Order: sequence, then C-alpha cells, then structure tokens
Amino acid sequence: MPFHTIETDRLNIILLSPEEIAEVFGSRTRTEAKLFFGFRTDEGYDAEKYKSDHGYTNYRTRLIKFLLVEKSTGITIGTCSLHHWFPAEFRSEMGYHIYQDEHRNKGYMTEAAAAVIAYGFQELRLNRIEAWTAVDNAESMRVLERNYFKNEGVLRQRIFTDGQFKDAFIFALLRDEWKG
Repeated sequence: MPFHTIETDRLNIILLSPEEIAEVFGSRTRTEAKLFFGFRTDEGYDAEKYKSDHGYTNYRTRLIKFLLVEKSTGITIGTCSLHHWFPAEFRSEMGYHIYQDEHRNKGYMTEAAAAVIAYGFQELRLNRIEAWTAVDNAESMRVLERNYFKNEGVLRQRIFTDGQFKDAFIFALLRDEWKG
C-alpha cells in the first residue's frame, strides 16, 4: 500500500488517514504493524489499535497521523498529528511525540512540525493550528516557538497525569502569521 510521504532533510513523514491506519492493522501481523508504527512495546500497539477500532473521527472532526521515519535508519522515531481537525471551521489541534530519548533534542520534531504545519495550511486550507503543552514541558514549548506559535494563555487543570491535574499552555499559529 503506497502512502503519501512528505520529505524533509532528515525525515520521511508518512501521512495516514484513519482508514489507512485500520488497513495497516487489518493487513499486517502484530509484529509487522509494531515495526511500521515504531512501537517497541505491546502497550503502544494495543493503545493505537484501540483508538483505531473505536474511531478517530466523528461527524465533525477528523484526524491525520504522520509517522516520522528517520531517513538514515528507516526507523519510525515518533508521530505528529493534526487531530480535532474541524474542516468546516478551518482549524485543528497538532500533537506530537518522539518515542525514545535517543532521538530527542536533535531538532527532529521542530523539522517535522514545520512540514506538518505547511501541510495543514497549504493542503487542508486551515486558518488556525492549536497545540497545548504542560506548563513544565520546555522541550514542547521550544518546538512550538521555533515554528512561530504564540502562547495564548493557561488552560487550568487541563491535563490529568500521575494522579494529579496539571495546567497547560495553549499555543496557536494563524495562517497569516505563518512564515512558511
């Protein structure tokens, strides 16, 4: 199955619709799917399969997942997504994750986010891309700031993790502020 791919200097970014994600799960063995998605554990596989089986989309929103594949190794090192994409409102949230520490703080996510943002504004005709991050997540804030997002404020107790509620910053980038 050929997938649409965006190429950057160091990454091949594979675009996957919810239907294509379901097709990967349906047509590959567990081991093959784990390798394709970059999951090193069964827990990661199980969590993604659950989301795929129970629906990424509804009548108002859609999702596009982007797998980040390191060109030099062919290994999937993380994901980026445009989720809570509201086509009728020309806006989406962006989320991202690098799987292993060995790939963090090397600029991969800043590079990938720039390509995903360009895709959102150019191909999906978005006017606004939002992202939120825990107030203590300096790495995530750097990714957003390097891609010209503006901090719009605090979402109080937005995140529940490790048994407690935490505040998050909401960042956004508008099409007319984008420097792509």
